[in-house]
Amino acid sequence: MLDEFLKNELSFNREAGTYLFYGDDLEKNYRIALEFSAALFSRNIENEDEKSKIKDKTLRNLYSDLMVVDNLNIDTVRDIIKKTYTSSHEGGAK
Repeated sequence: MLDEFLKNELSFNREAGTYLFYGDDLEKNYRIALEFSAALFSRNIENEDEKSKIKDKTLRNLYSDLMVVDNLNIDTVRDIIKKTYTSSHEGGAK
């Protein structure tokens, strides 16, 4: 269900520090964001069991390097910036 831009991000091995998903269909945005995150977090994992665990945790919003923000305000932005300066908890890229 990923759009062309997100598929290209994965296939060209590019990643931004942050991705914002917005629009009227919040459930669809949430689902796409989790699918993309699962693919991004697991893309360089060779072990299929480990890859499956990462995808499962991400799709259930339990992966500790994933941050889902419902309402964005300046205090939340400051907190996100502060947290992104720390190292990854579970994997390589944050």
